[in-house]
Amino acid sequence: MENTGARQPMTIGGIRWRAIESSTLDHDFYVTRKAEAAGVRGAVPNKGESHTAMAERLLWKIMESGLAFDLLAGMLLPVEMLDDRWTEELALKHSEFFRRLTGKDDKDVILGSIVAMLIGFFDAGRASLPPSAIASPAAMEGAPGQEKASAPAS
Repeated sequence: MENTGARQPMTIGGIRWRAIESSTLDHDFYVTRKAEAAGVRGAVPNKGESHTAMAERLLWKIMESGLAFDLLAGMLLPVEMLDDRWTEELALKHSEFFRRLTGKDDKDVILGSIVAMLIGFFDAGRASLPPSAIASPAAMEGAPGQEKASAPAS
């Protein structure tokens, strides 16, 4: 059974992915640990820093930390997988999958998804990454790989 939610699926590496919407406590702890290790948990704007400049700064921190794929793997699941099936072991497999992609479109979608994660962080108005920080459909609209969700078959 396909899990369809308000957020739109995207295609990465030939697989349709979606944002986790209802996280487990294990998932929350994983994302918090990864955000802390990446140096973005508790991030606030520097004096006079715009949201755009802050997003760029945090994007560089995430990339420099080597944890961008781990954070992304903590935010996305294949569309057919239920949220409560997420595990740290599965996130590790997904992270390795994302790391090995070579296609330009895949790279664009991954980078756009990381940026959307940061936008979701700002939209949530929190001082740390929320458990499922992939941005709302409005923030993702027009992002590479973004697809329209189809209505479930009756």
